[in-house]
Amino acid sequence: MGKQRKDSTTTTQNKSDSQNTELCRSRSNNKIKYGLLLGRFQSPGPHSGHQHIINKIISDGLEPIIIVGSADKHDERNPYHPLERIHMIRLVYPGIKCLALNDSLDWDKWYNSLLKAIQLTVTDDLSETTIYLHEKLEDLTNFTFRGIDYTNESYCKLYELTGMHTTILPISDIQIRAQSIRNDIESNKQFLHPLVYDYIRGR
Repeated sequence: MGKQRKDSTTTTQNKSDSQNTELCRSRSNNKIKYGLLLGRFQSPGPHSGHQHIINKIISDGLEPIIIVGSADKHDERNPYHPLERIHMIRLVYPGIKCLALNDSLDWDKWYNSLLKAIQLTVTDDLSETTIYLHEKLEDLTNFTFRGIDYTNESYCKLYELTGMHTTILPISDIQIRAQSIRNDIESNKQFLHPLVYDYIRGR
């Protein structure tokens, strides 16, 4: 069990992480080439919220890289195989680069797997990347990372702690819930790209 975090400014490690974050932001703004988006894409496929973020990456002049999470999961919450999710993403964005990433209850292991995937398939220079985020209250959770317990925090905290560059987008007034779309495709088809909708109806 990790030590309980009381104040993010009270430990040398967290001070160092904060300094690393600022350093990463300042040095990488002029050399960023890749915009990364992590998601499960079990809506199915990229819903309109995902599409908004991907389009923003493209309009920012970056190459979008899609990281399909929970690649090893197949259950009620994760009904679509990762290859099928990638197929649906590419129906909307032909040729877009996609990676698959397994889940892990060990957040250090998950983060190291993320870094390895980026460095082996995208670039070994992390300062060329920025992770696009759209934080939601439902993303808040409890986890242990680098021996410290975090309570009611977003997993996005990992990027801040490790100095990865992030681009945080404002929360939309339109709340899109993937589970609601999955449960009732017809009533929520406005959130799906027509090609994805046709694909799902023809399965």
